[in-house]
Amino acid sequence: MAEDESAGVEPSEEKPFFAIDAEDVAAADATATPTPSQPPQPVMLGSLGGGTNGLSPGDVGAGGLQANPWGAPMQQLTGDPHAMARQTAYSVPQPVEKTGVRWGQFLLGFFIPVVIVVTLSFVDGLVNRNYEYGDPWRSEMLEVSSSDNQTYEFTLAPNGTERVQQFYIEAEHQGERFTIYMDQYTIDEDSIWQVNQSSDETSRIGTYHHQNATAYFQLAGVQAGTLEVVVEYYDDGGEYDEPPAQAAIDFVCCLLPFAYLASIIAAFATGRKALGVGLMSASLLIILPLLFLIIALSAMP
Repeated sequence: MAEDESAGVEPSEEKPFFAIDAEDVAAADATATPTPSQPPQPVMLGSLGGGTNGLSPGDVGAGGLQANPWGAPMQQLTGDPHAMARQTAYSVPQPVEKTGVRWGQFLLGFFIPVVIVVTLSFVDGLVNRNYEYGDPWRSEMLEVSSSDNQTYEFTLAPNGTERVQQFYIEAEHQGERFTIYMDQYTIDEDSIWQVNQSSDETSRIGTYHHQNATAYFQLAGVQAGTLEVVVEYYDDGGEYDEPPAQAAIDFVCCLLPFAYLASIIAAFATGRKALGVGLMSASLLIILPLLFLIIALSAMP
């Protein structure tokens, strides 16, 4: 009885899920609704601040593109070459061409210090050539006499700001030559000395007083009725006076080393390398001669 029932049941006509035939594919294409494809959209990863021209990253611009939050909407990767016309163009710097030595700047830097030094030397020579310097020295010769041929006393006559720097006497007695002299060492009084030439004996024989310009001495071992005295005066007020323009020339000469160093630094700082090298090379005109002179002097026995 049971075998008859099972034999009467027909097998199921349902297909397994993995059995897909051509009819199923056609049916699926007929029921599917096509969706338009969208071009790739730009993705904003962050914001650096600033205006967005009234648009937010979520706004959609014309053509279904999201607006650029940093400015106007920009299309990217659309496949249209004209859509990329607004992309930023970056210029590639041209390679720097190597330039040779700028001989004009080099020669300018080389000859400017030479011309300045020669010009200052020429001006200094002109200033000092026609200037008359005062001579502070004055000589005088006078004759003095003695009543006993041994004792002498006389007064000298310096003018104005002059002072007696020294006096000396050369004489002879019975074949004996002797010298009498006085050199100033103090402002009050100085000793008078006698030197006998034959015996080379030196004796102090008197004193000269600077306050009243009076000399007093007594000969030692010799006699003389008259003596010739040579006096040397020195004028403190007539010392060397520089020409009026000499101070200005000296001041300029003192500034020259600083101006020279500043010129070298400025030349290299402004990119004028050839000018700086020329300025430095000009110093060789002074350094090399001095170096050769030092070597020559050191080589001398």
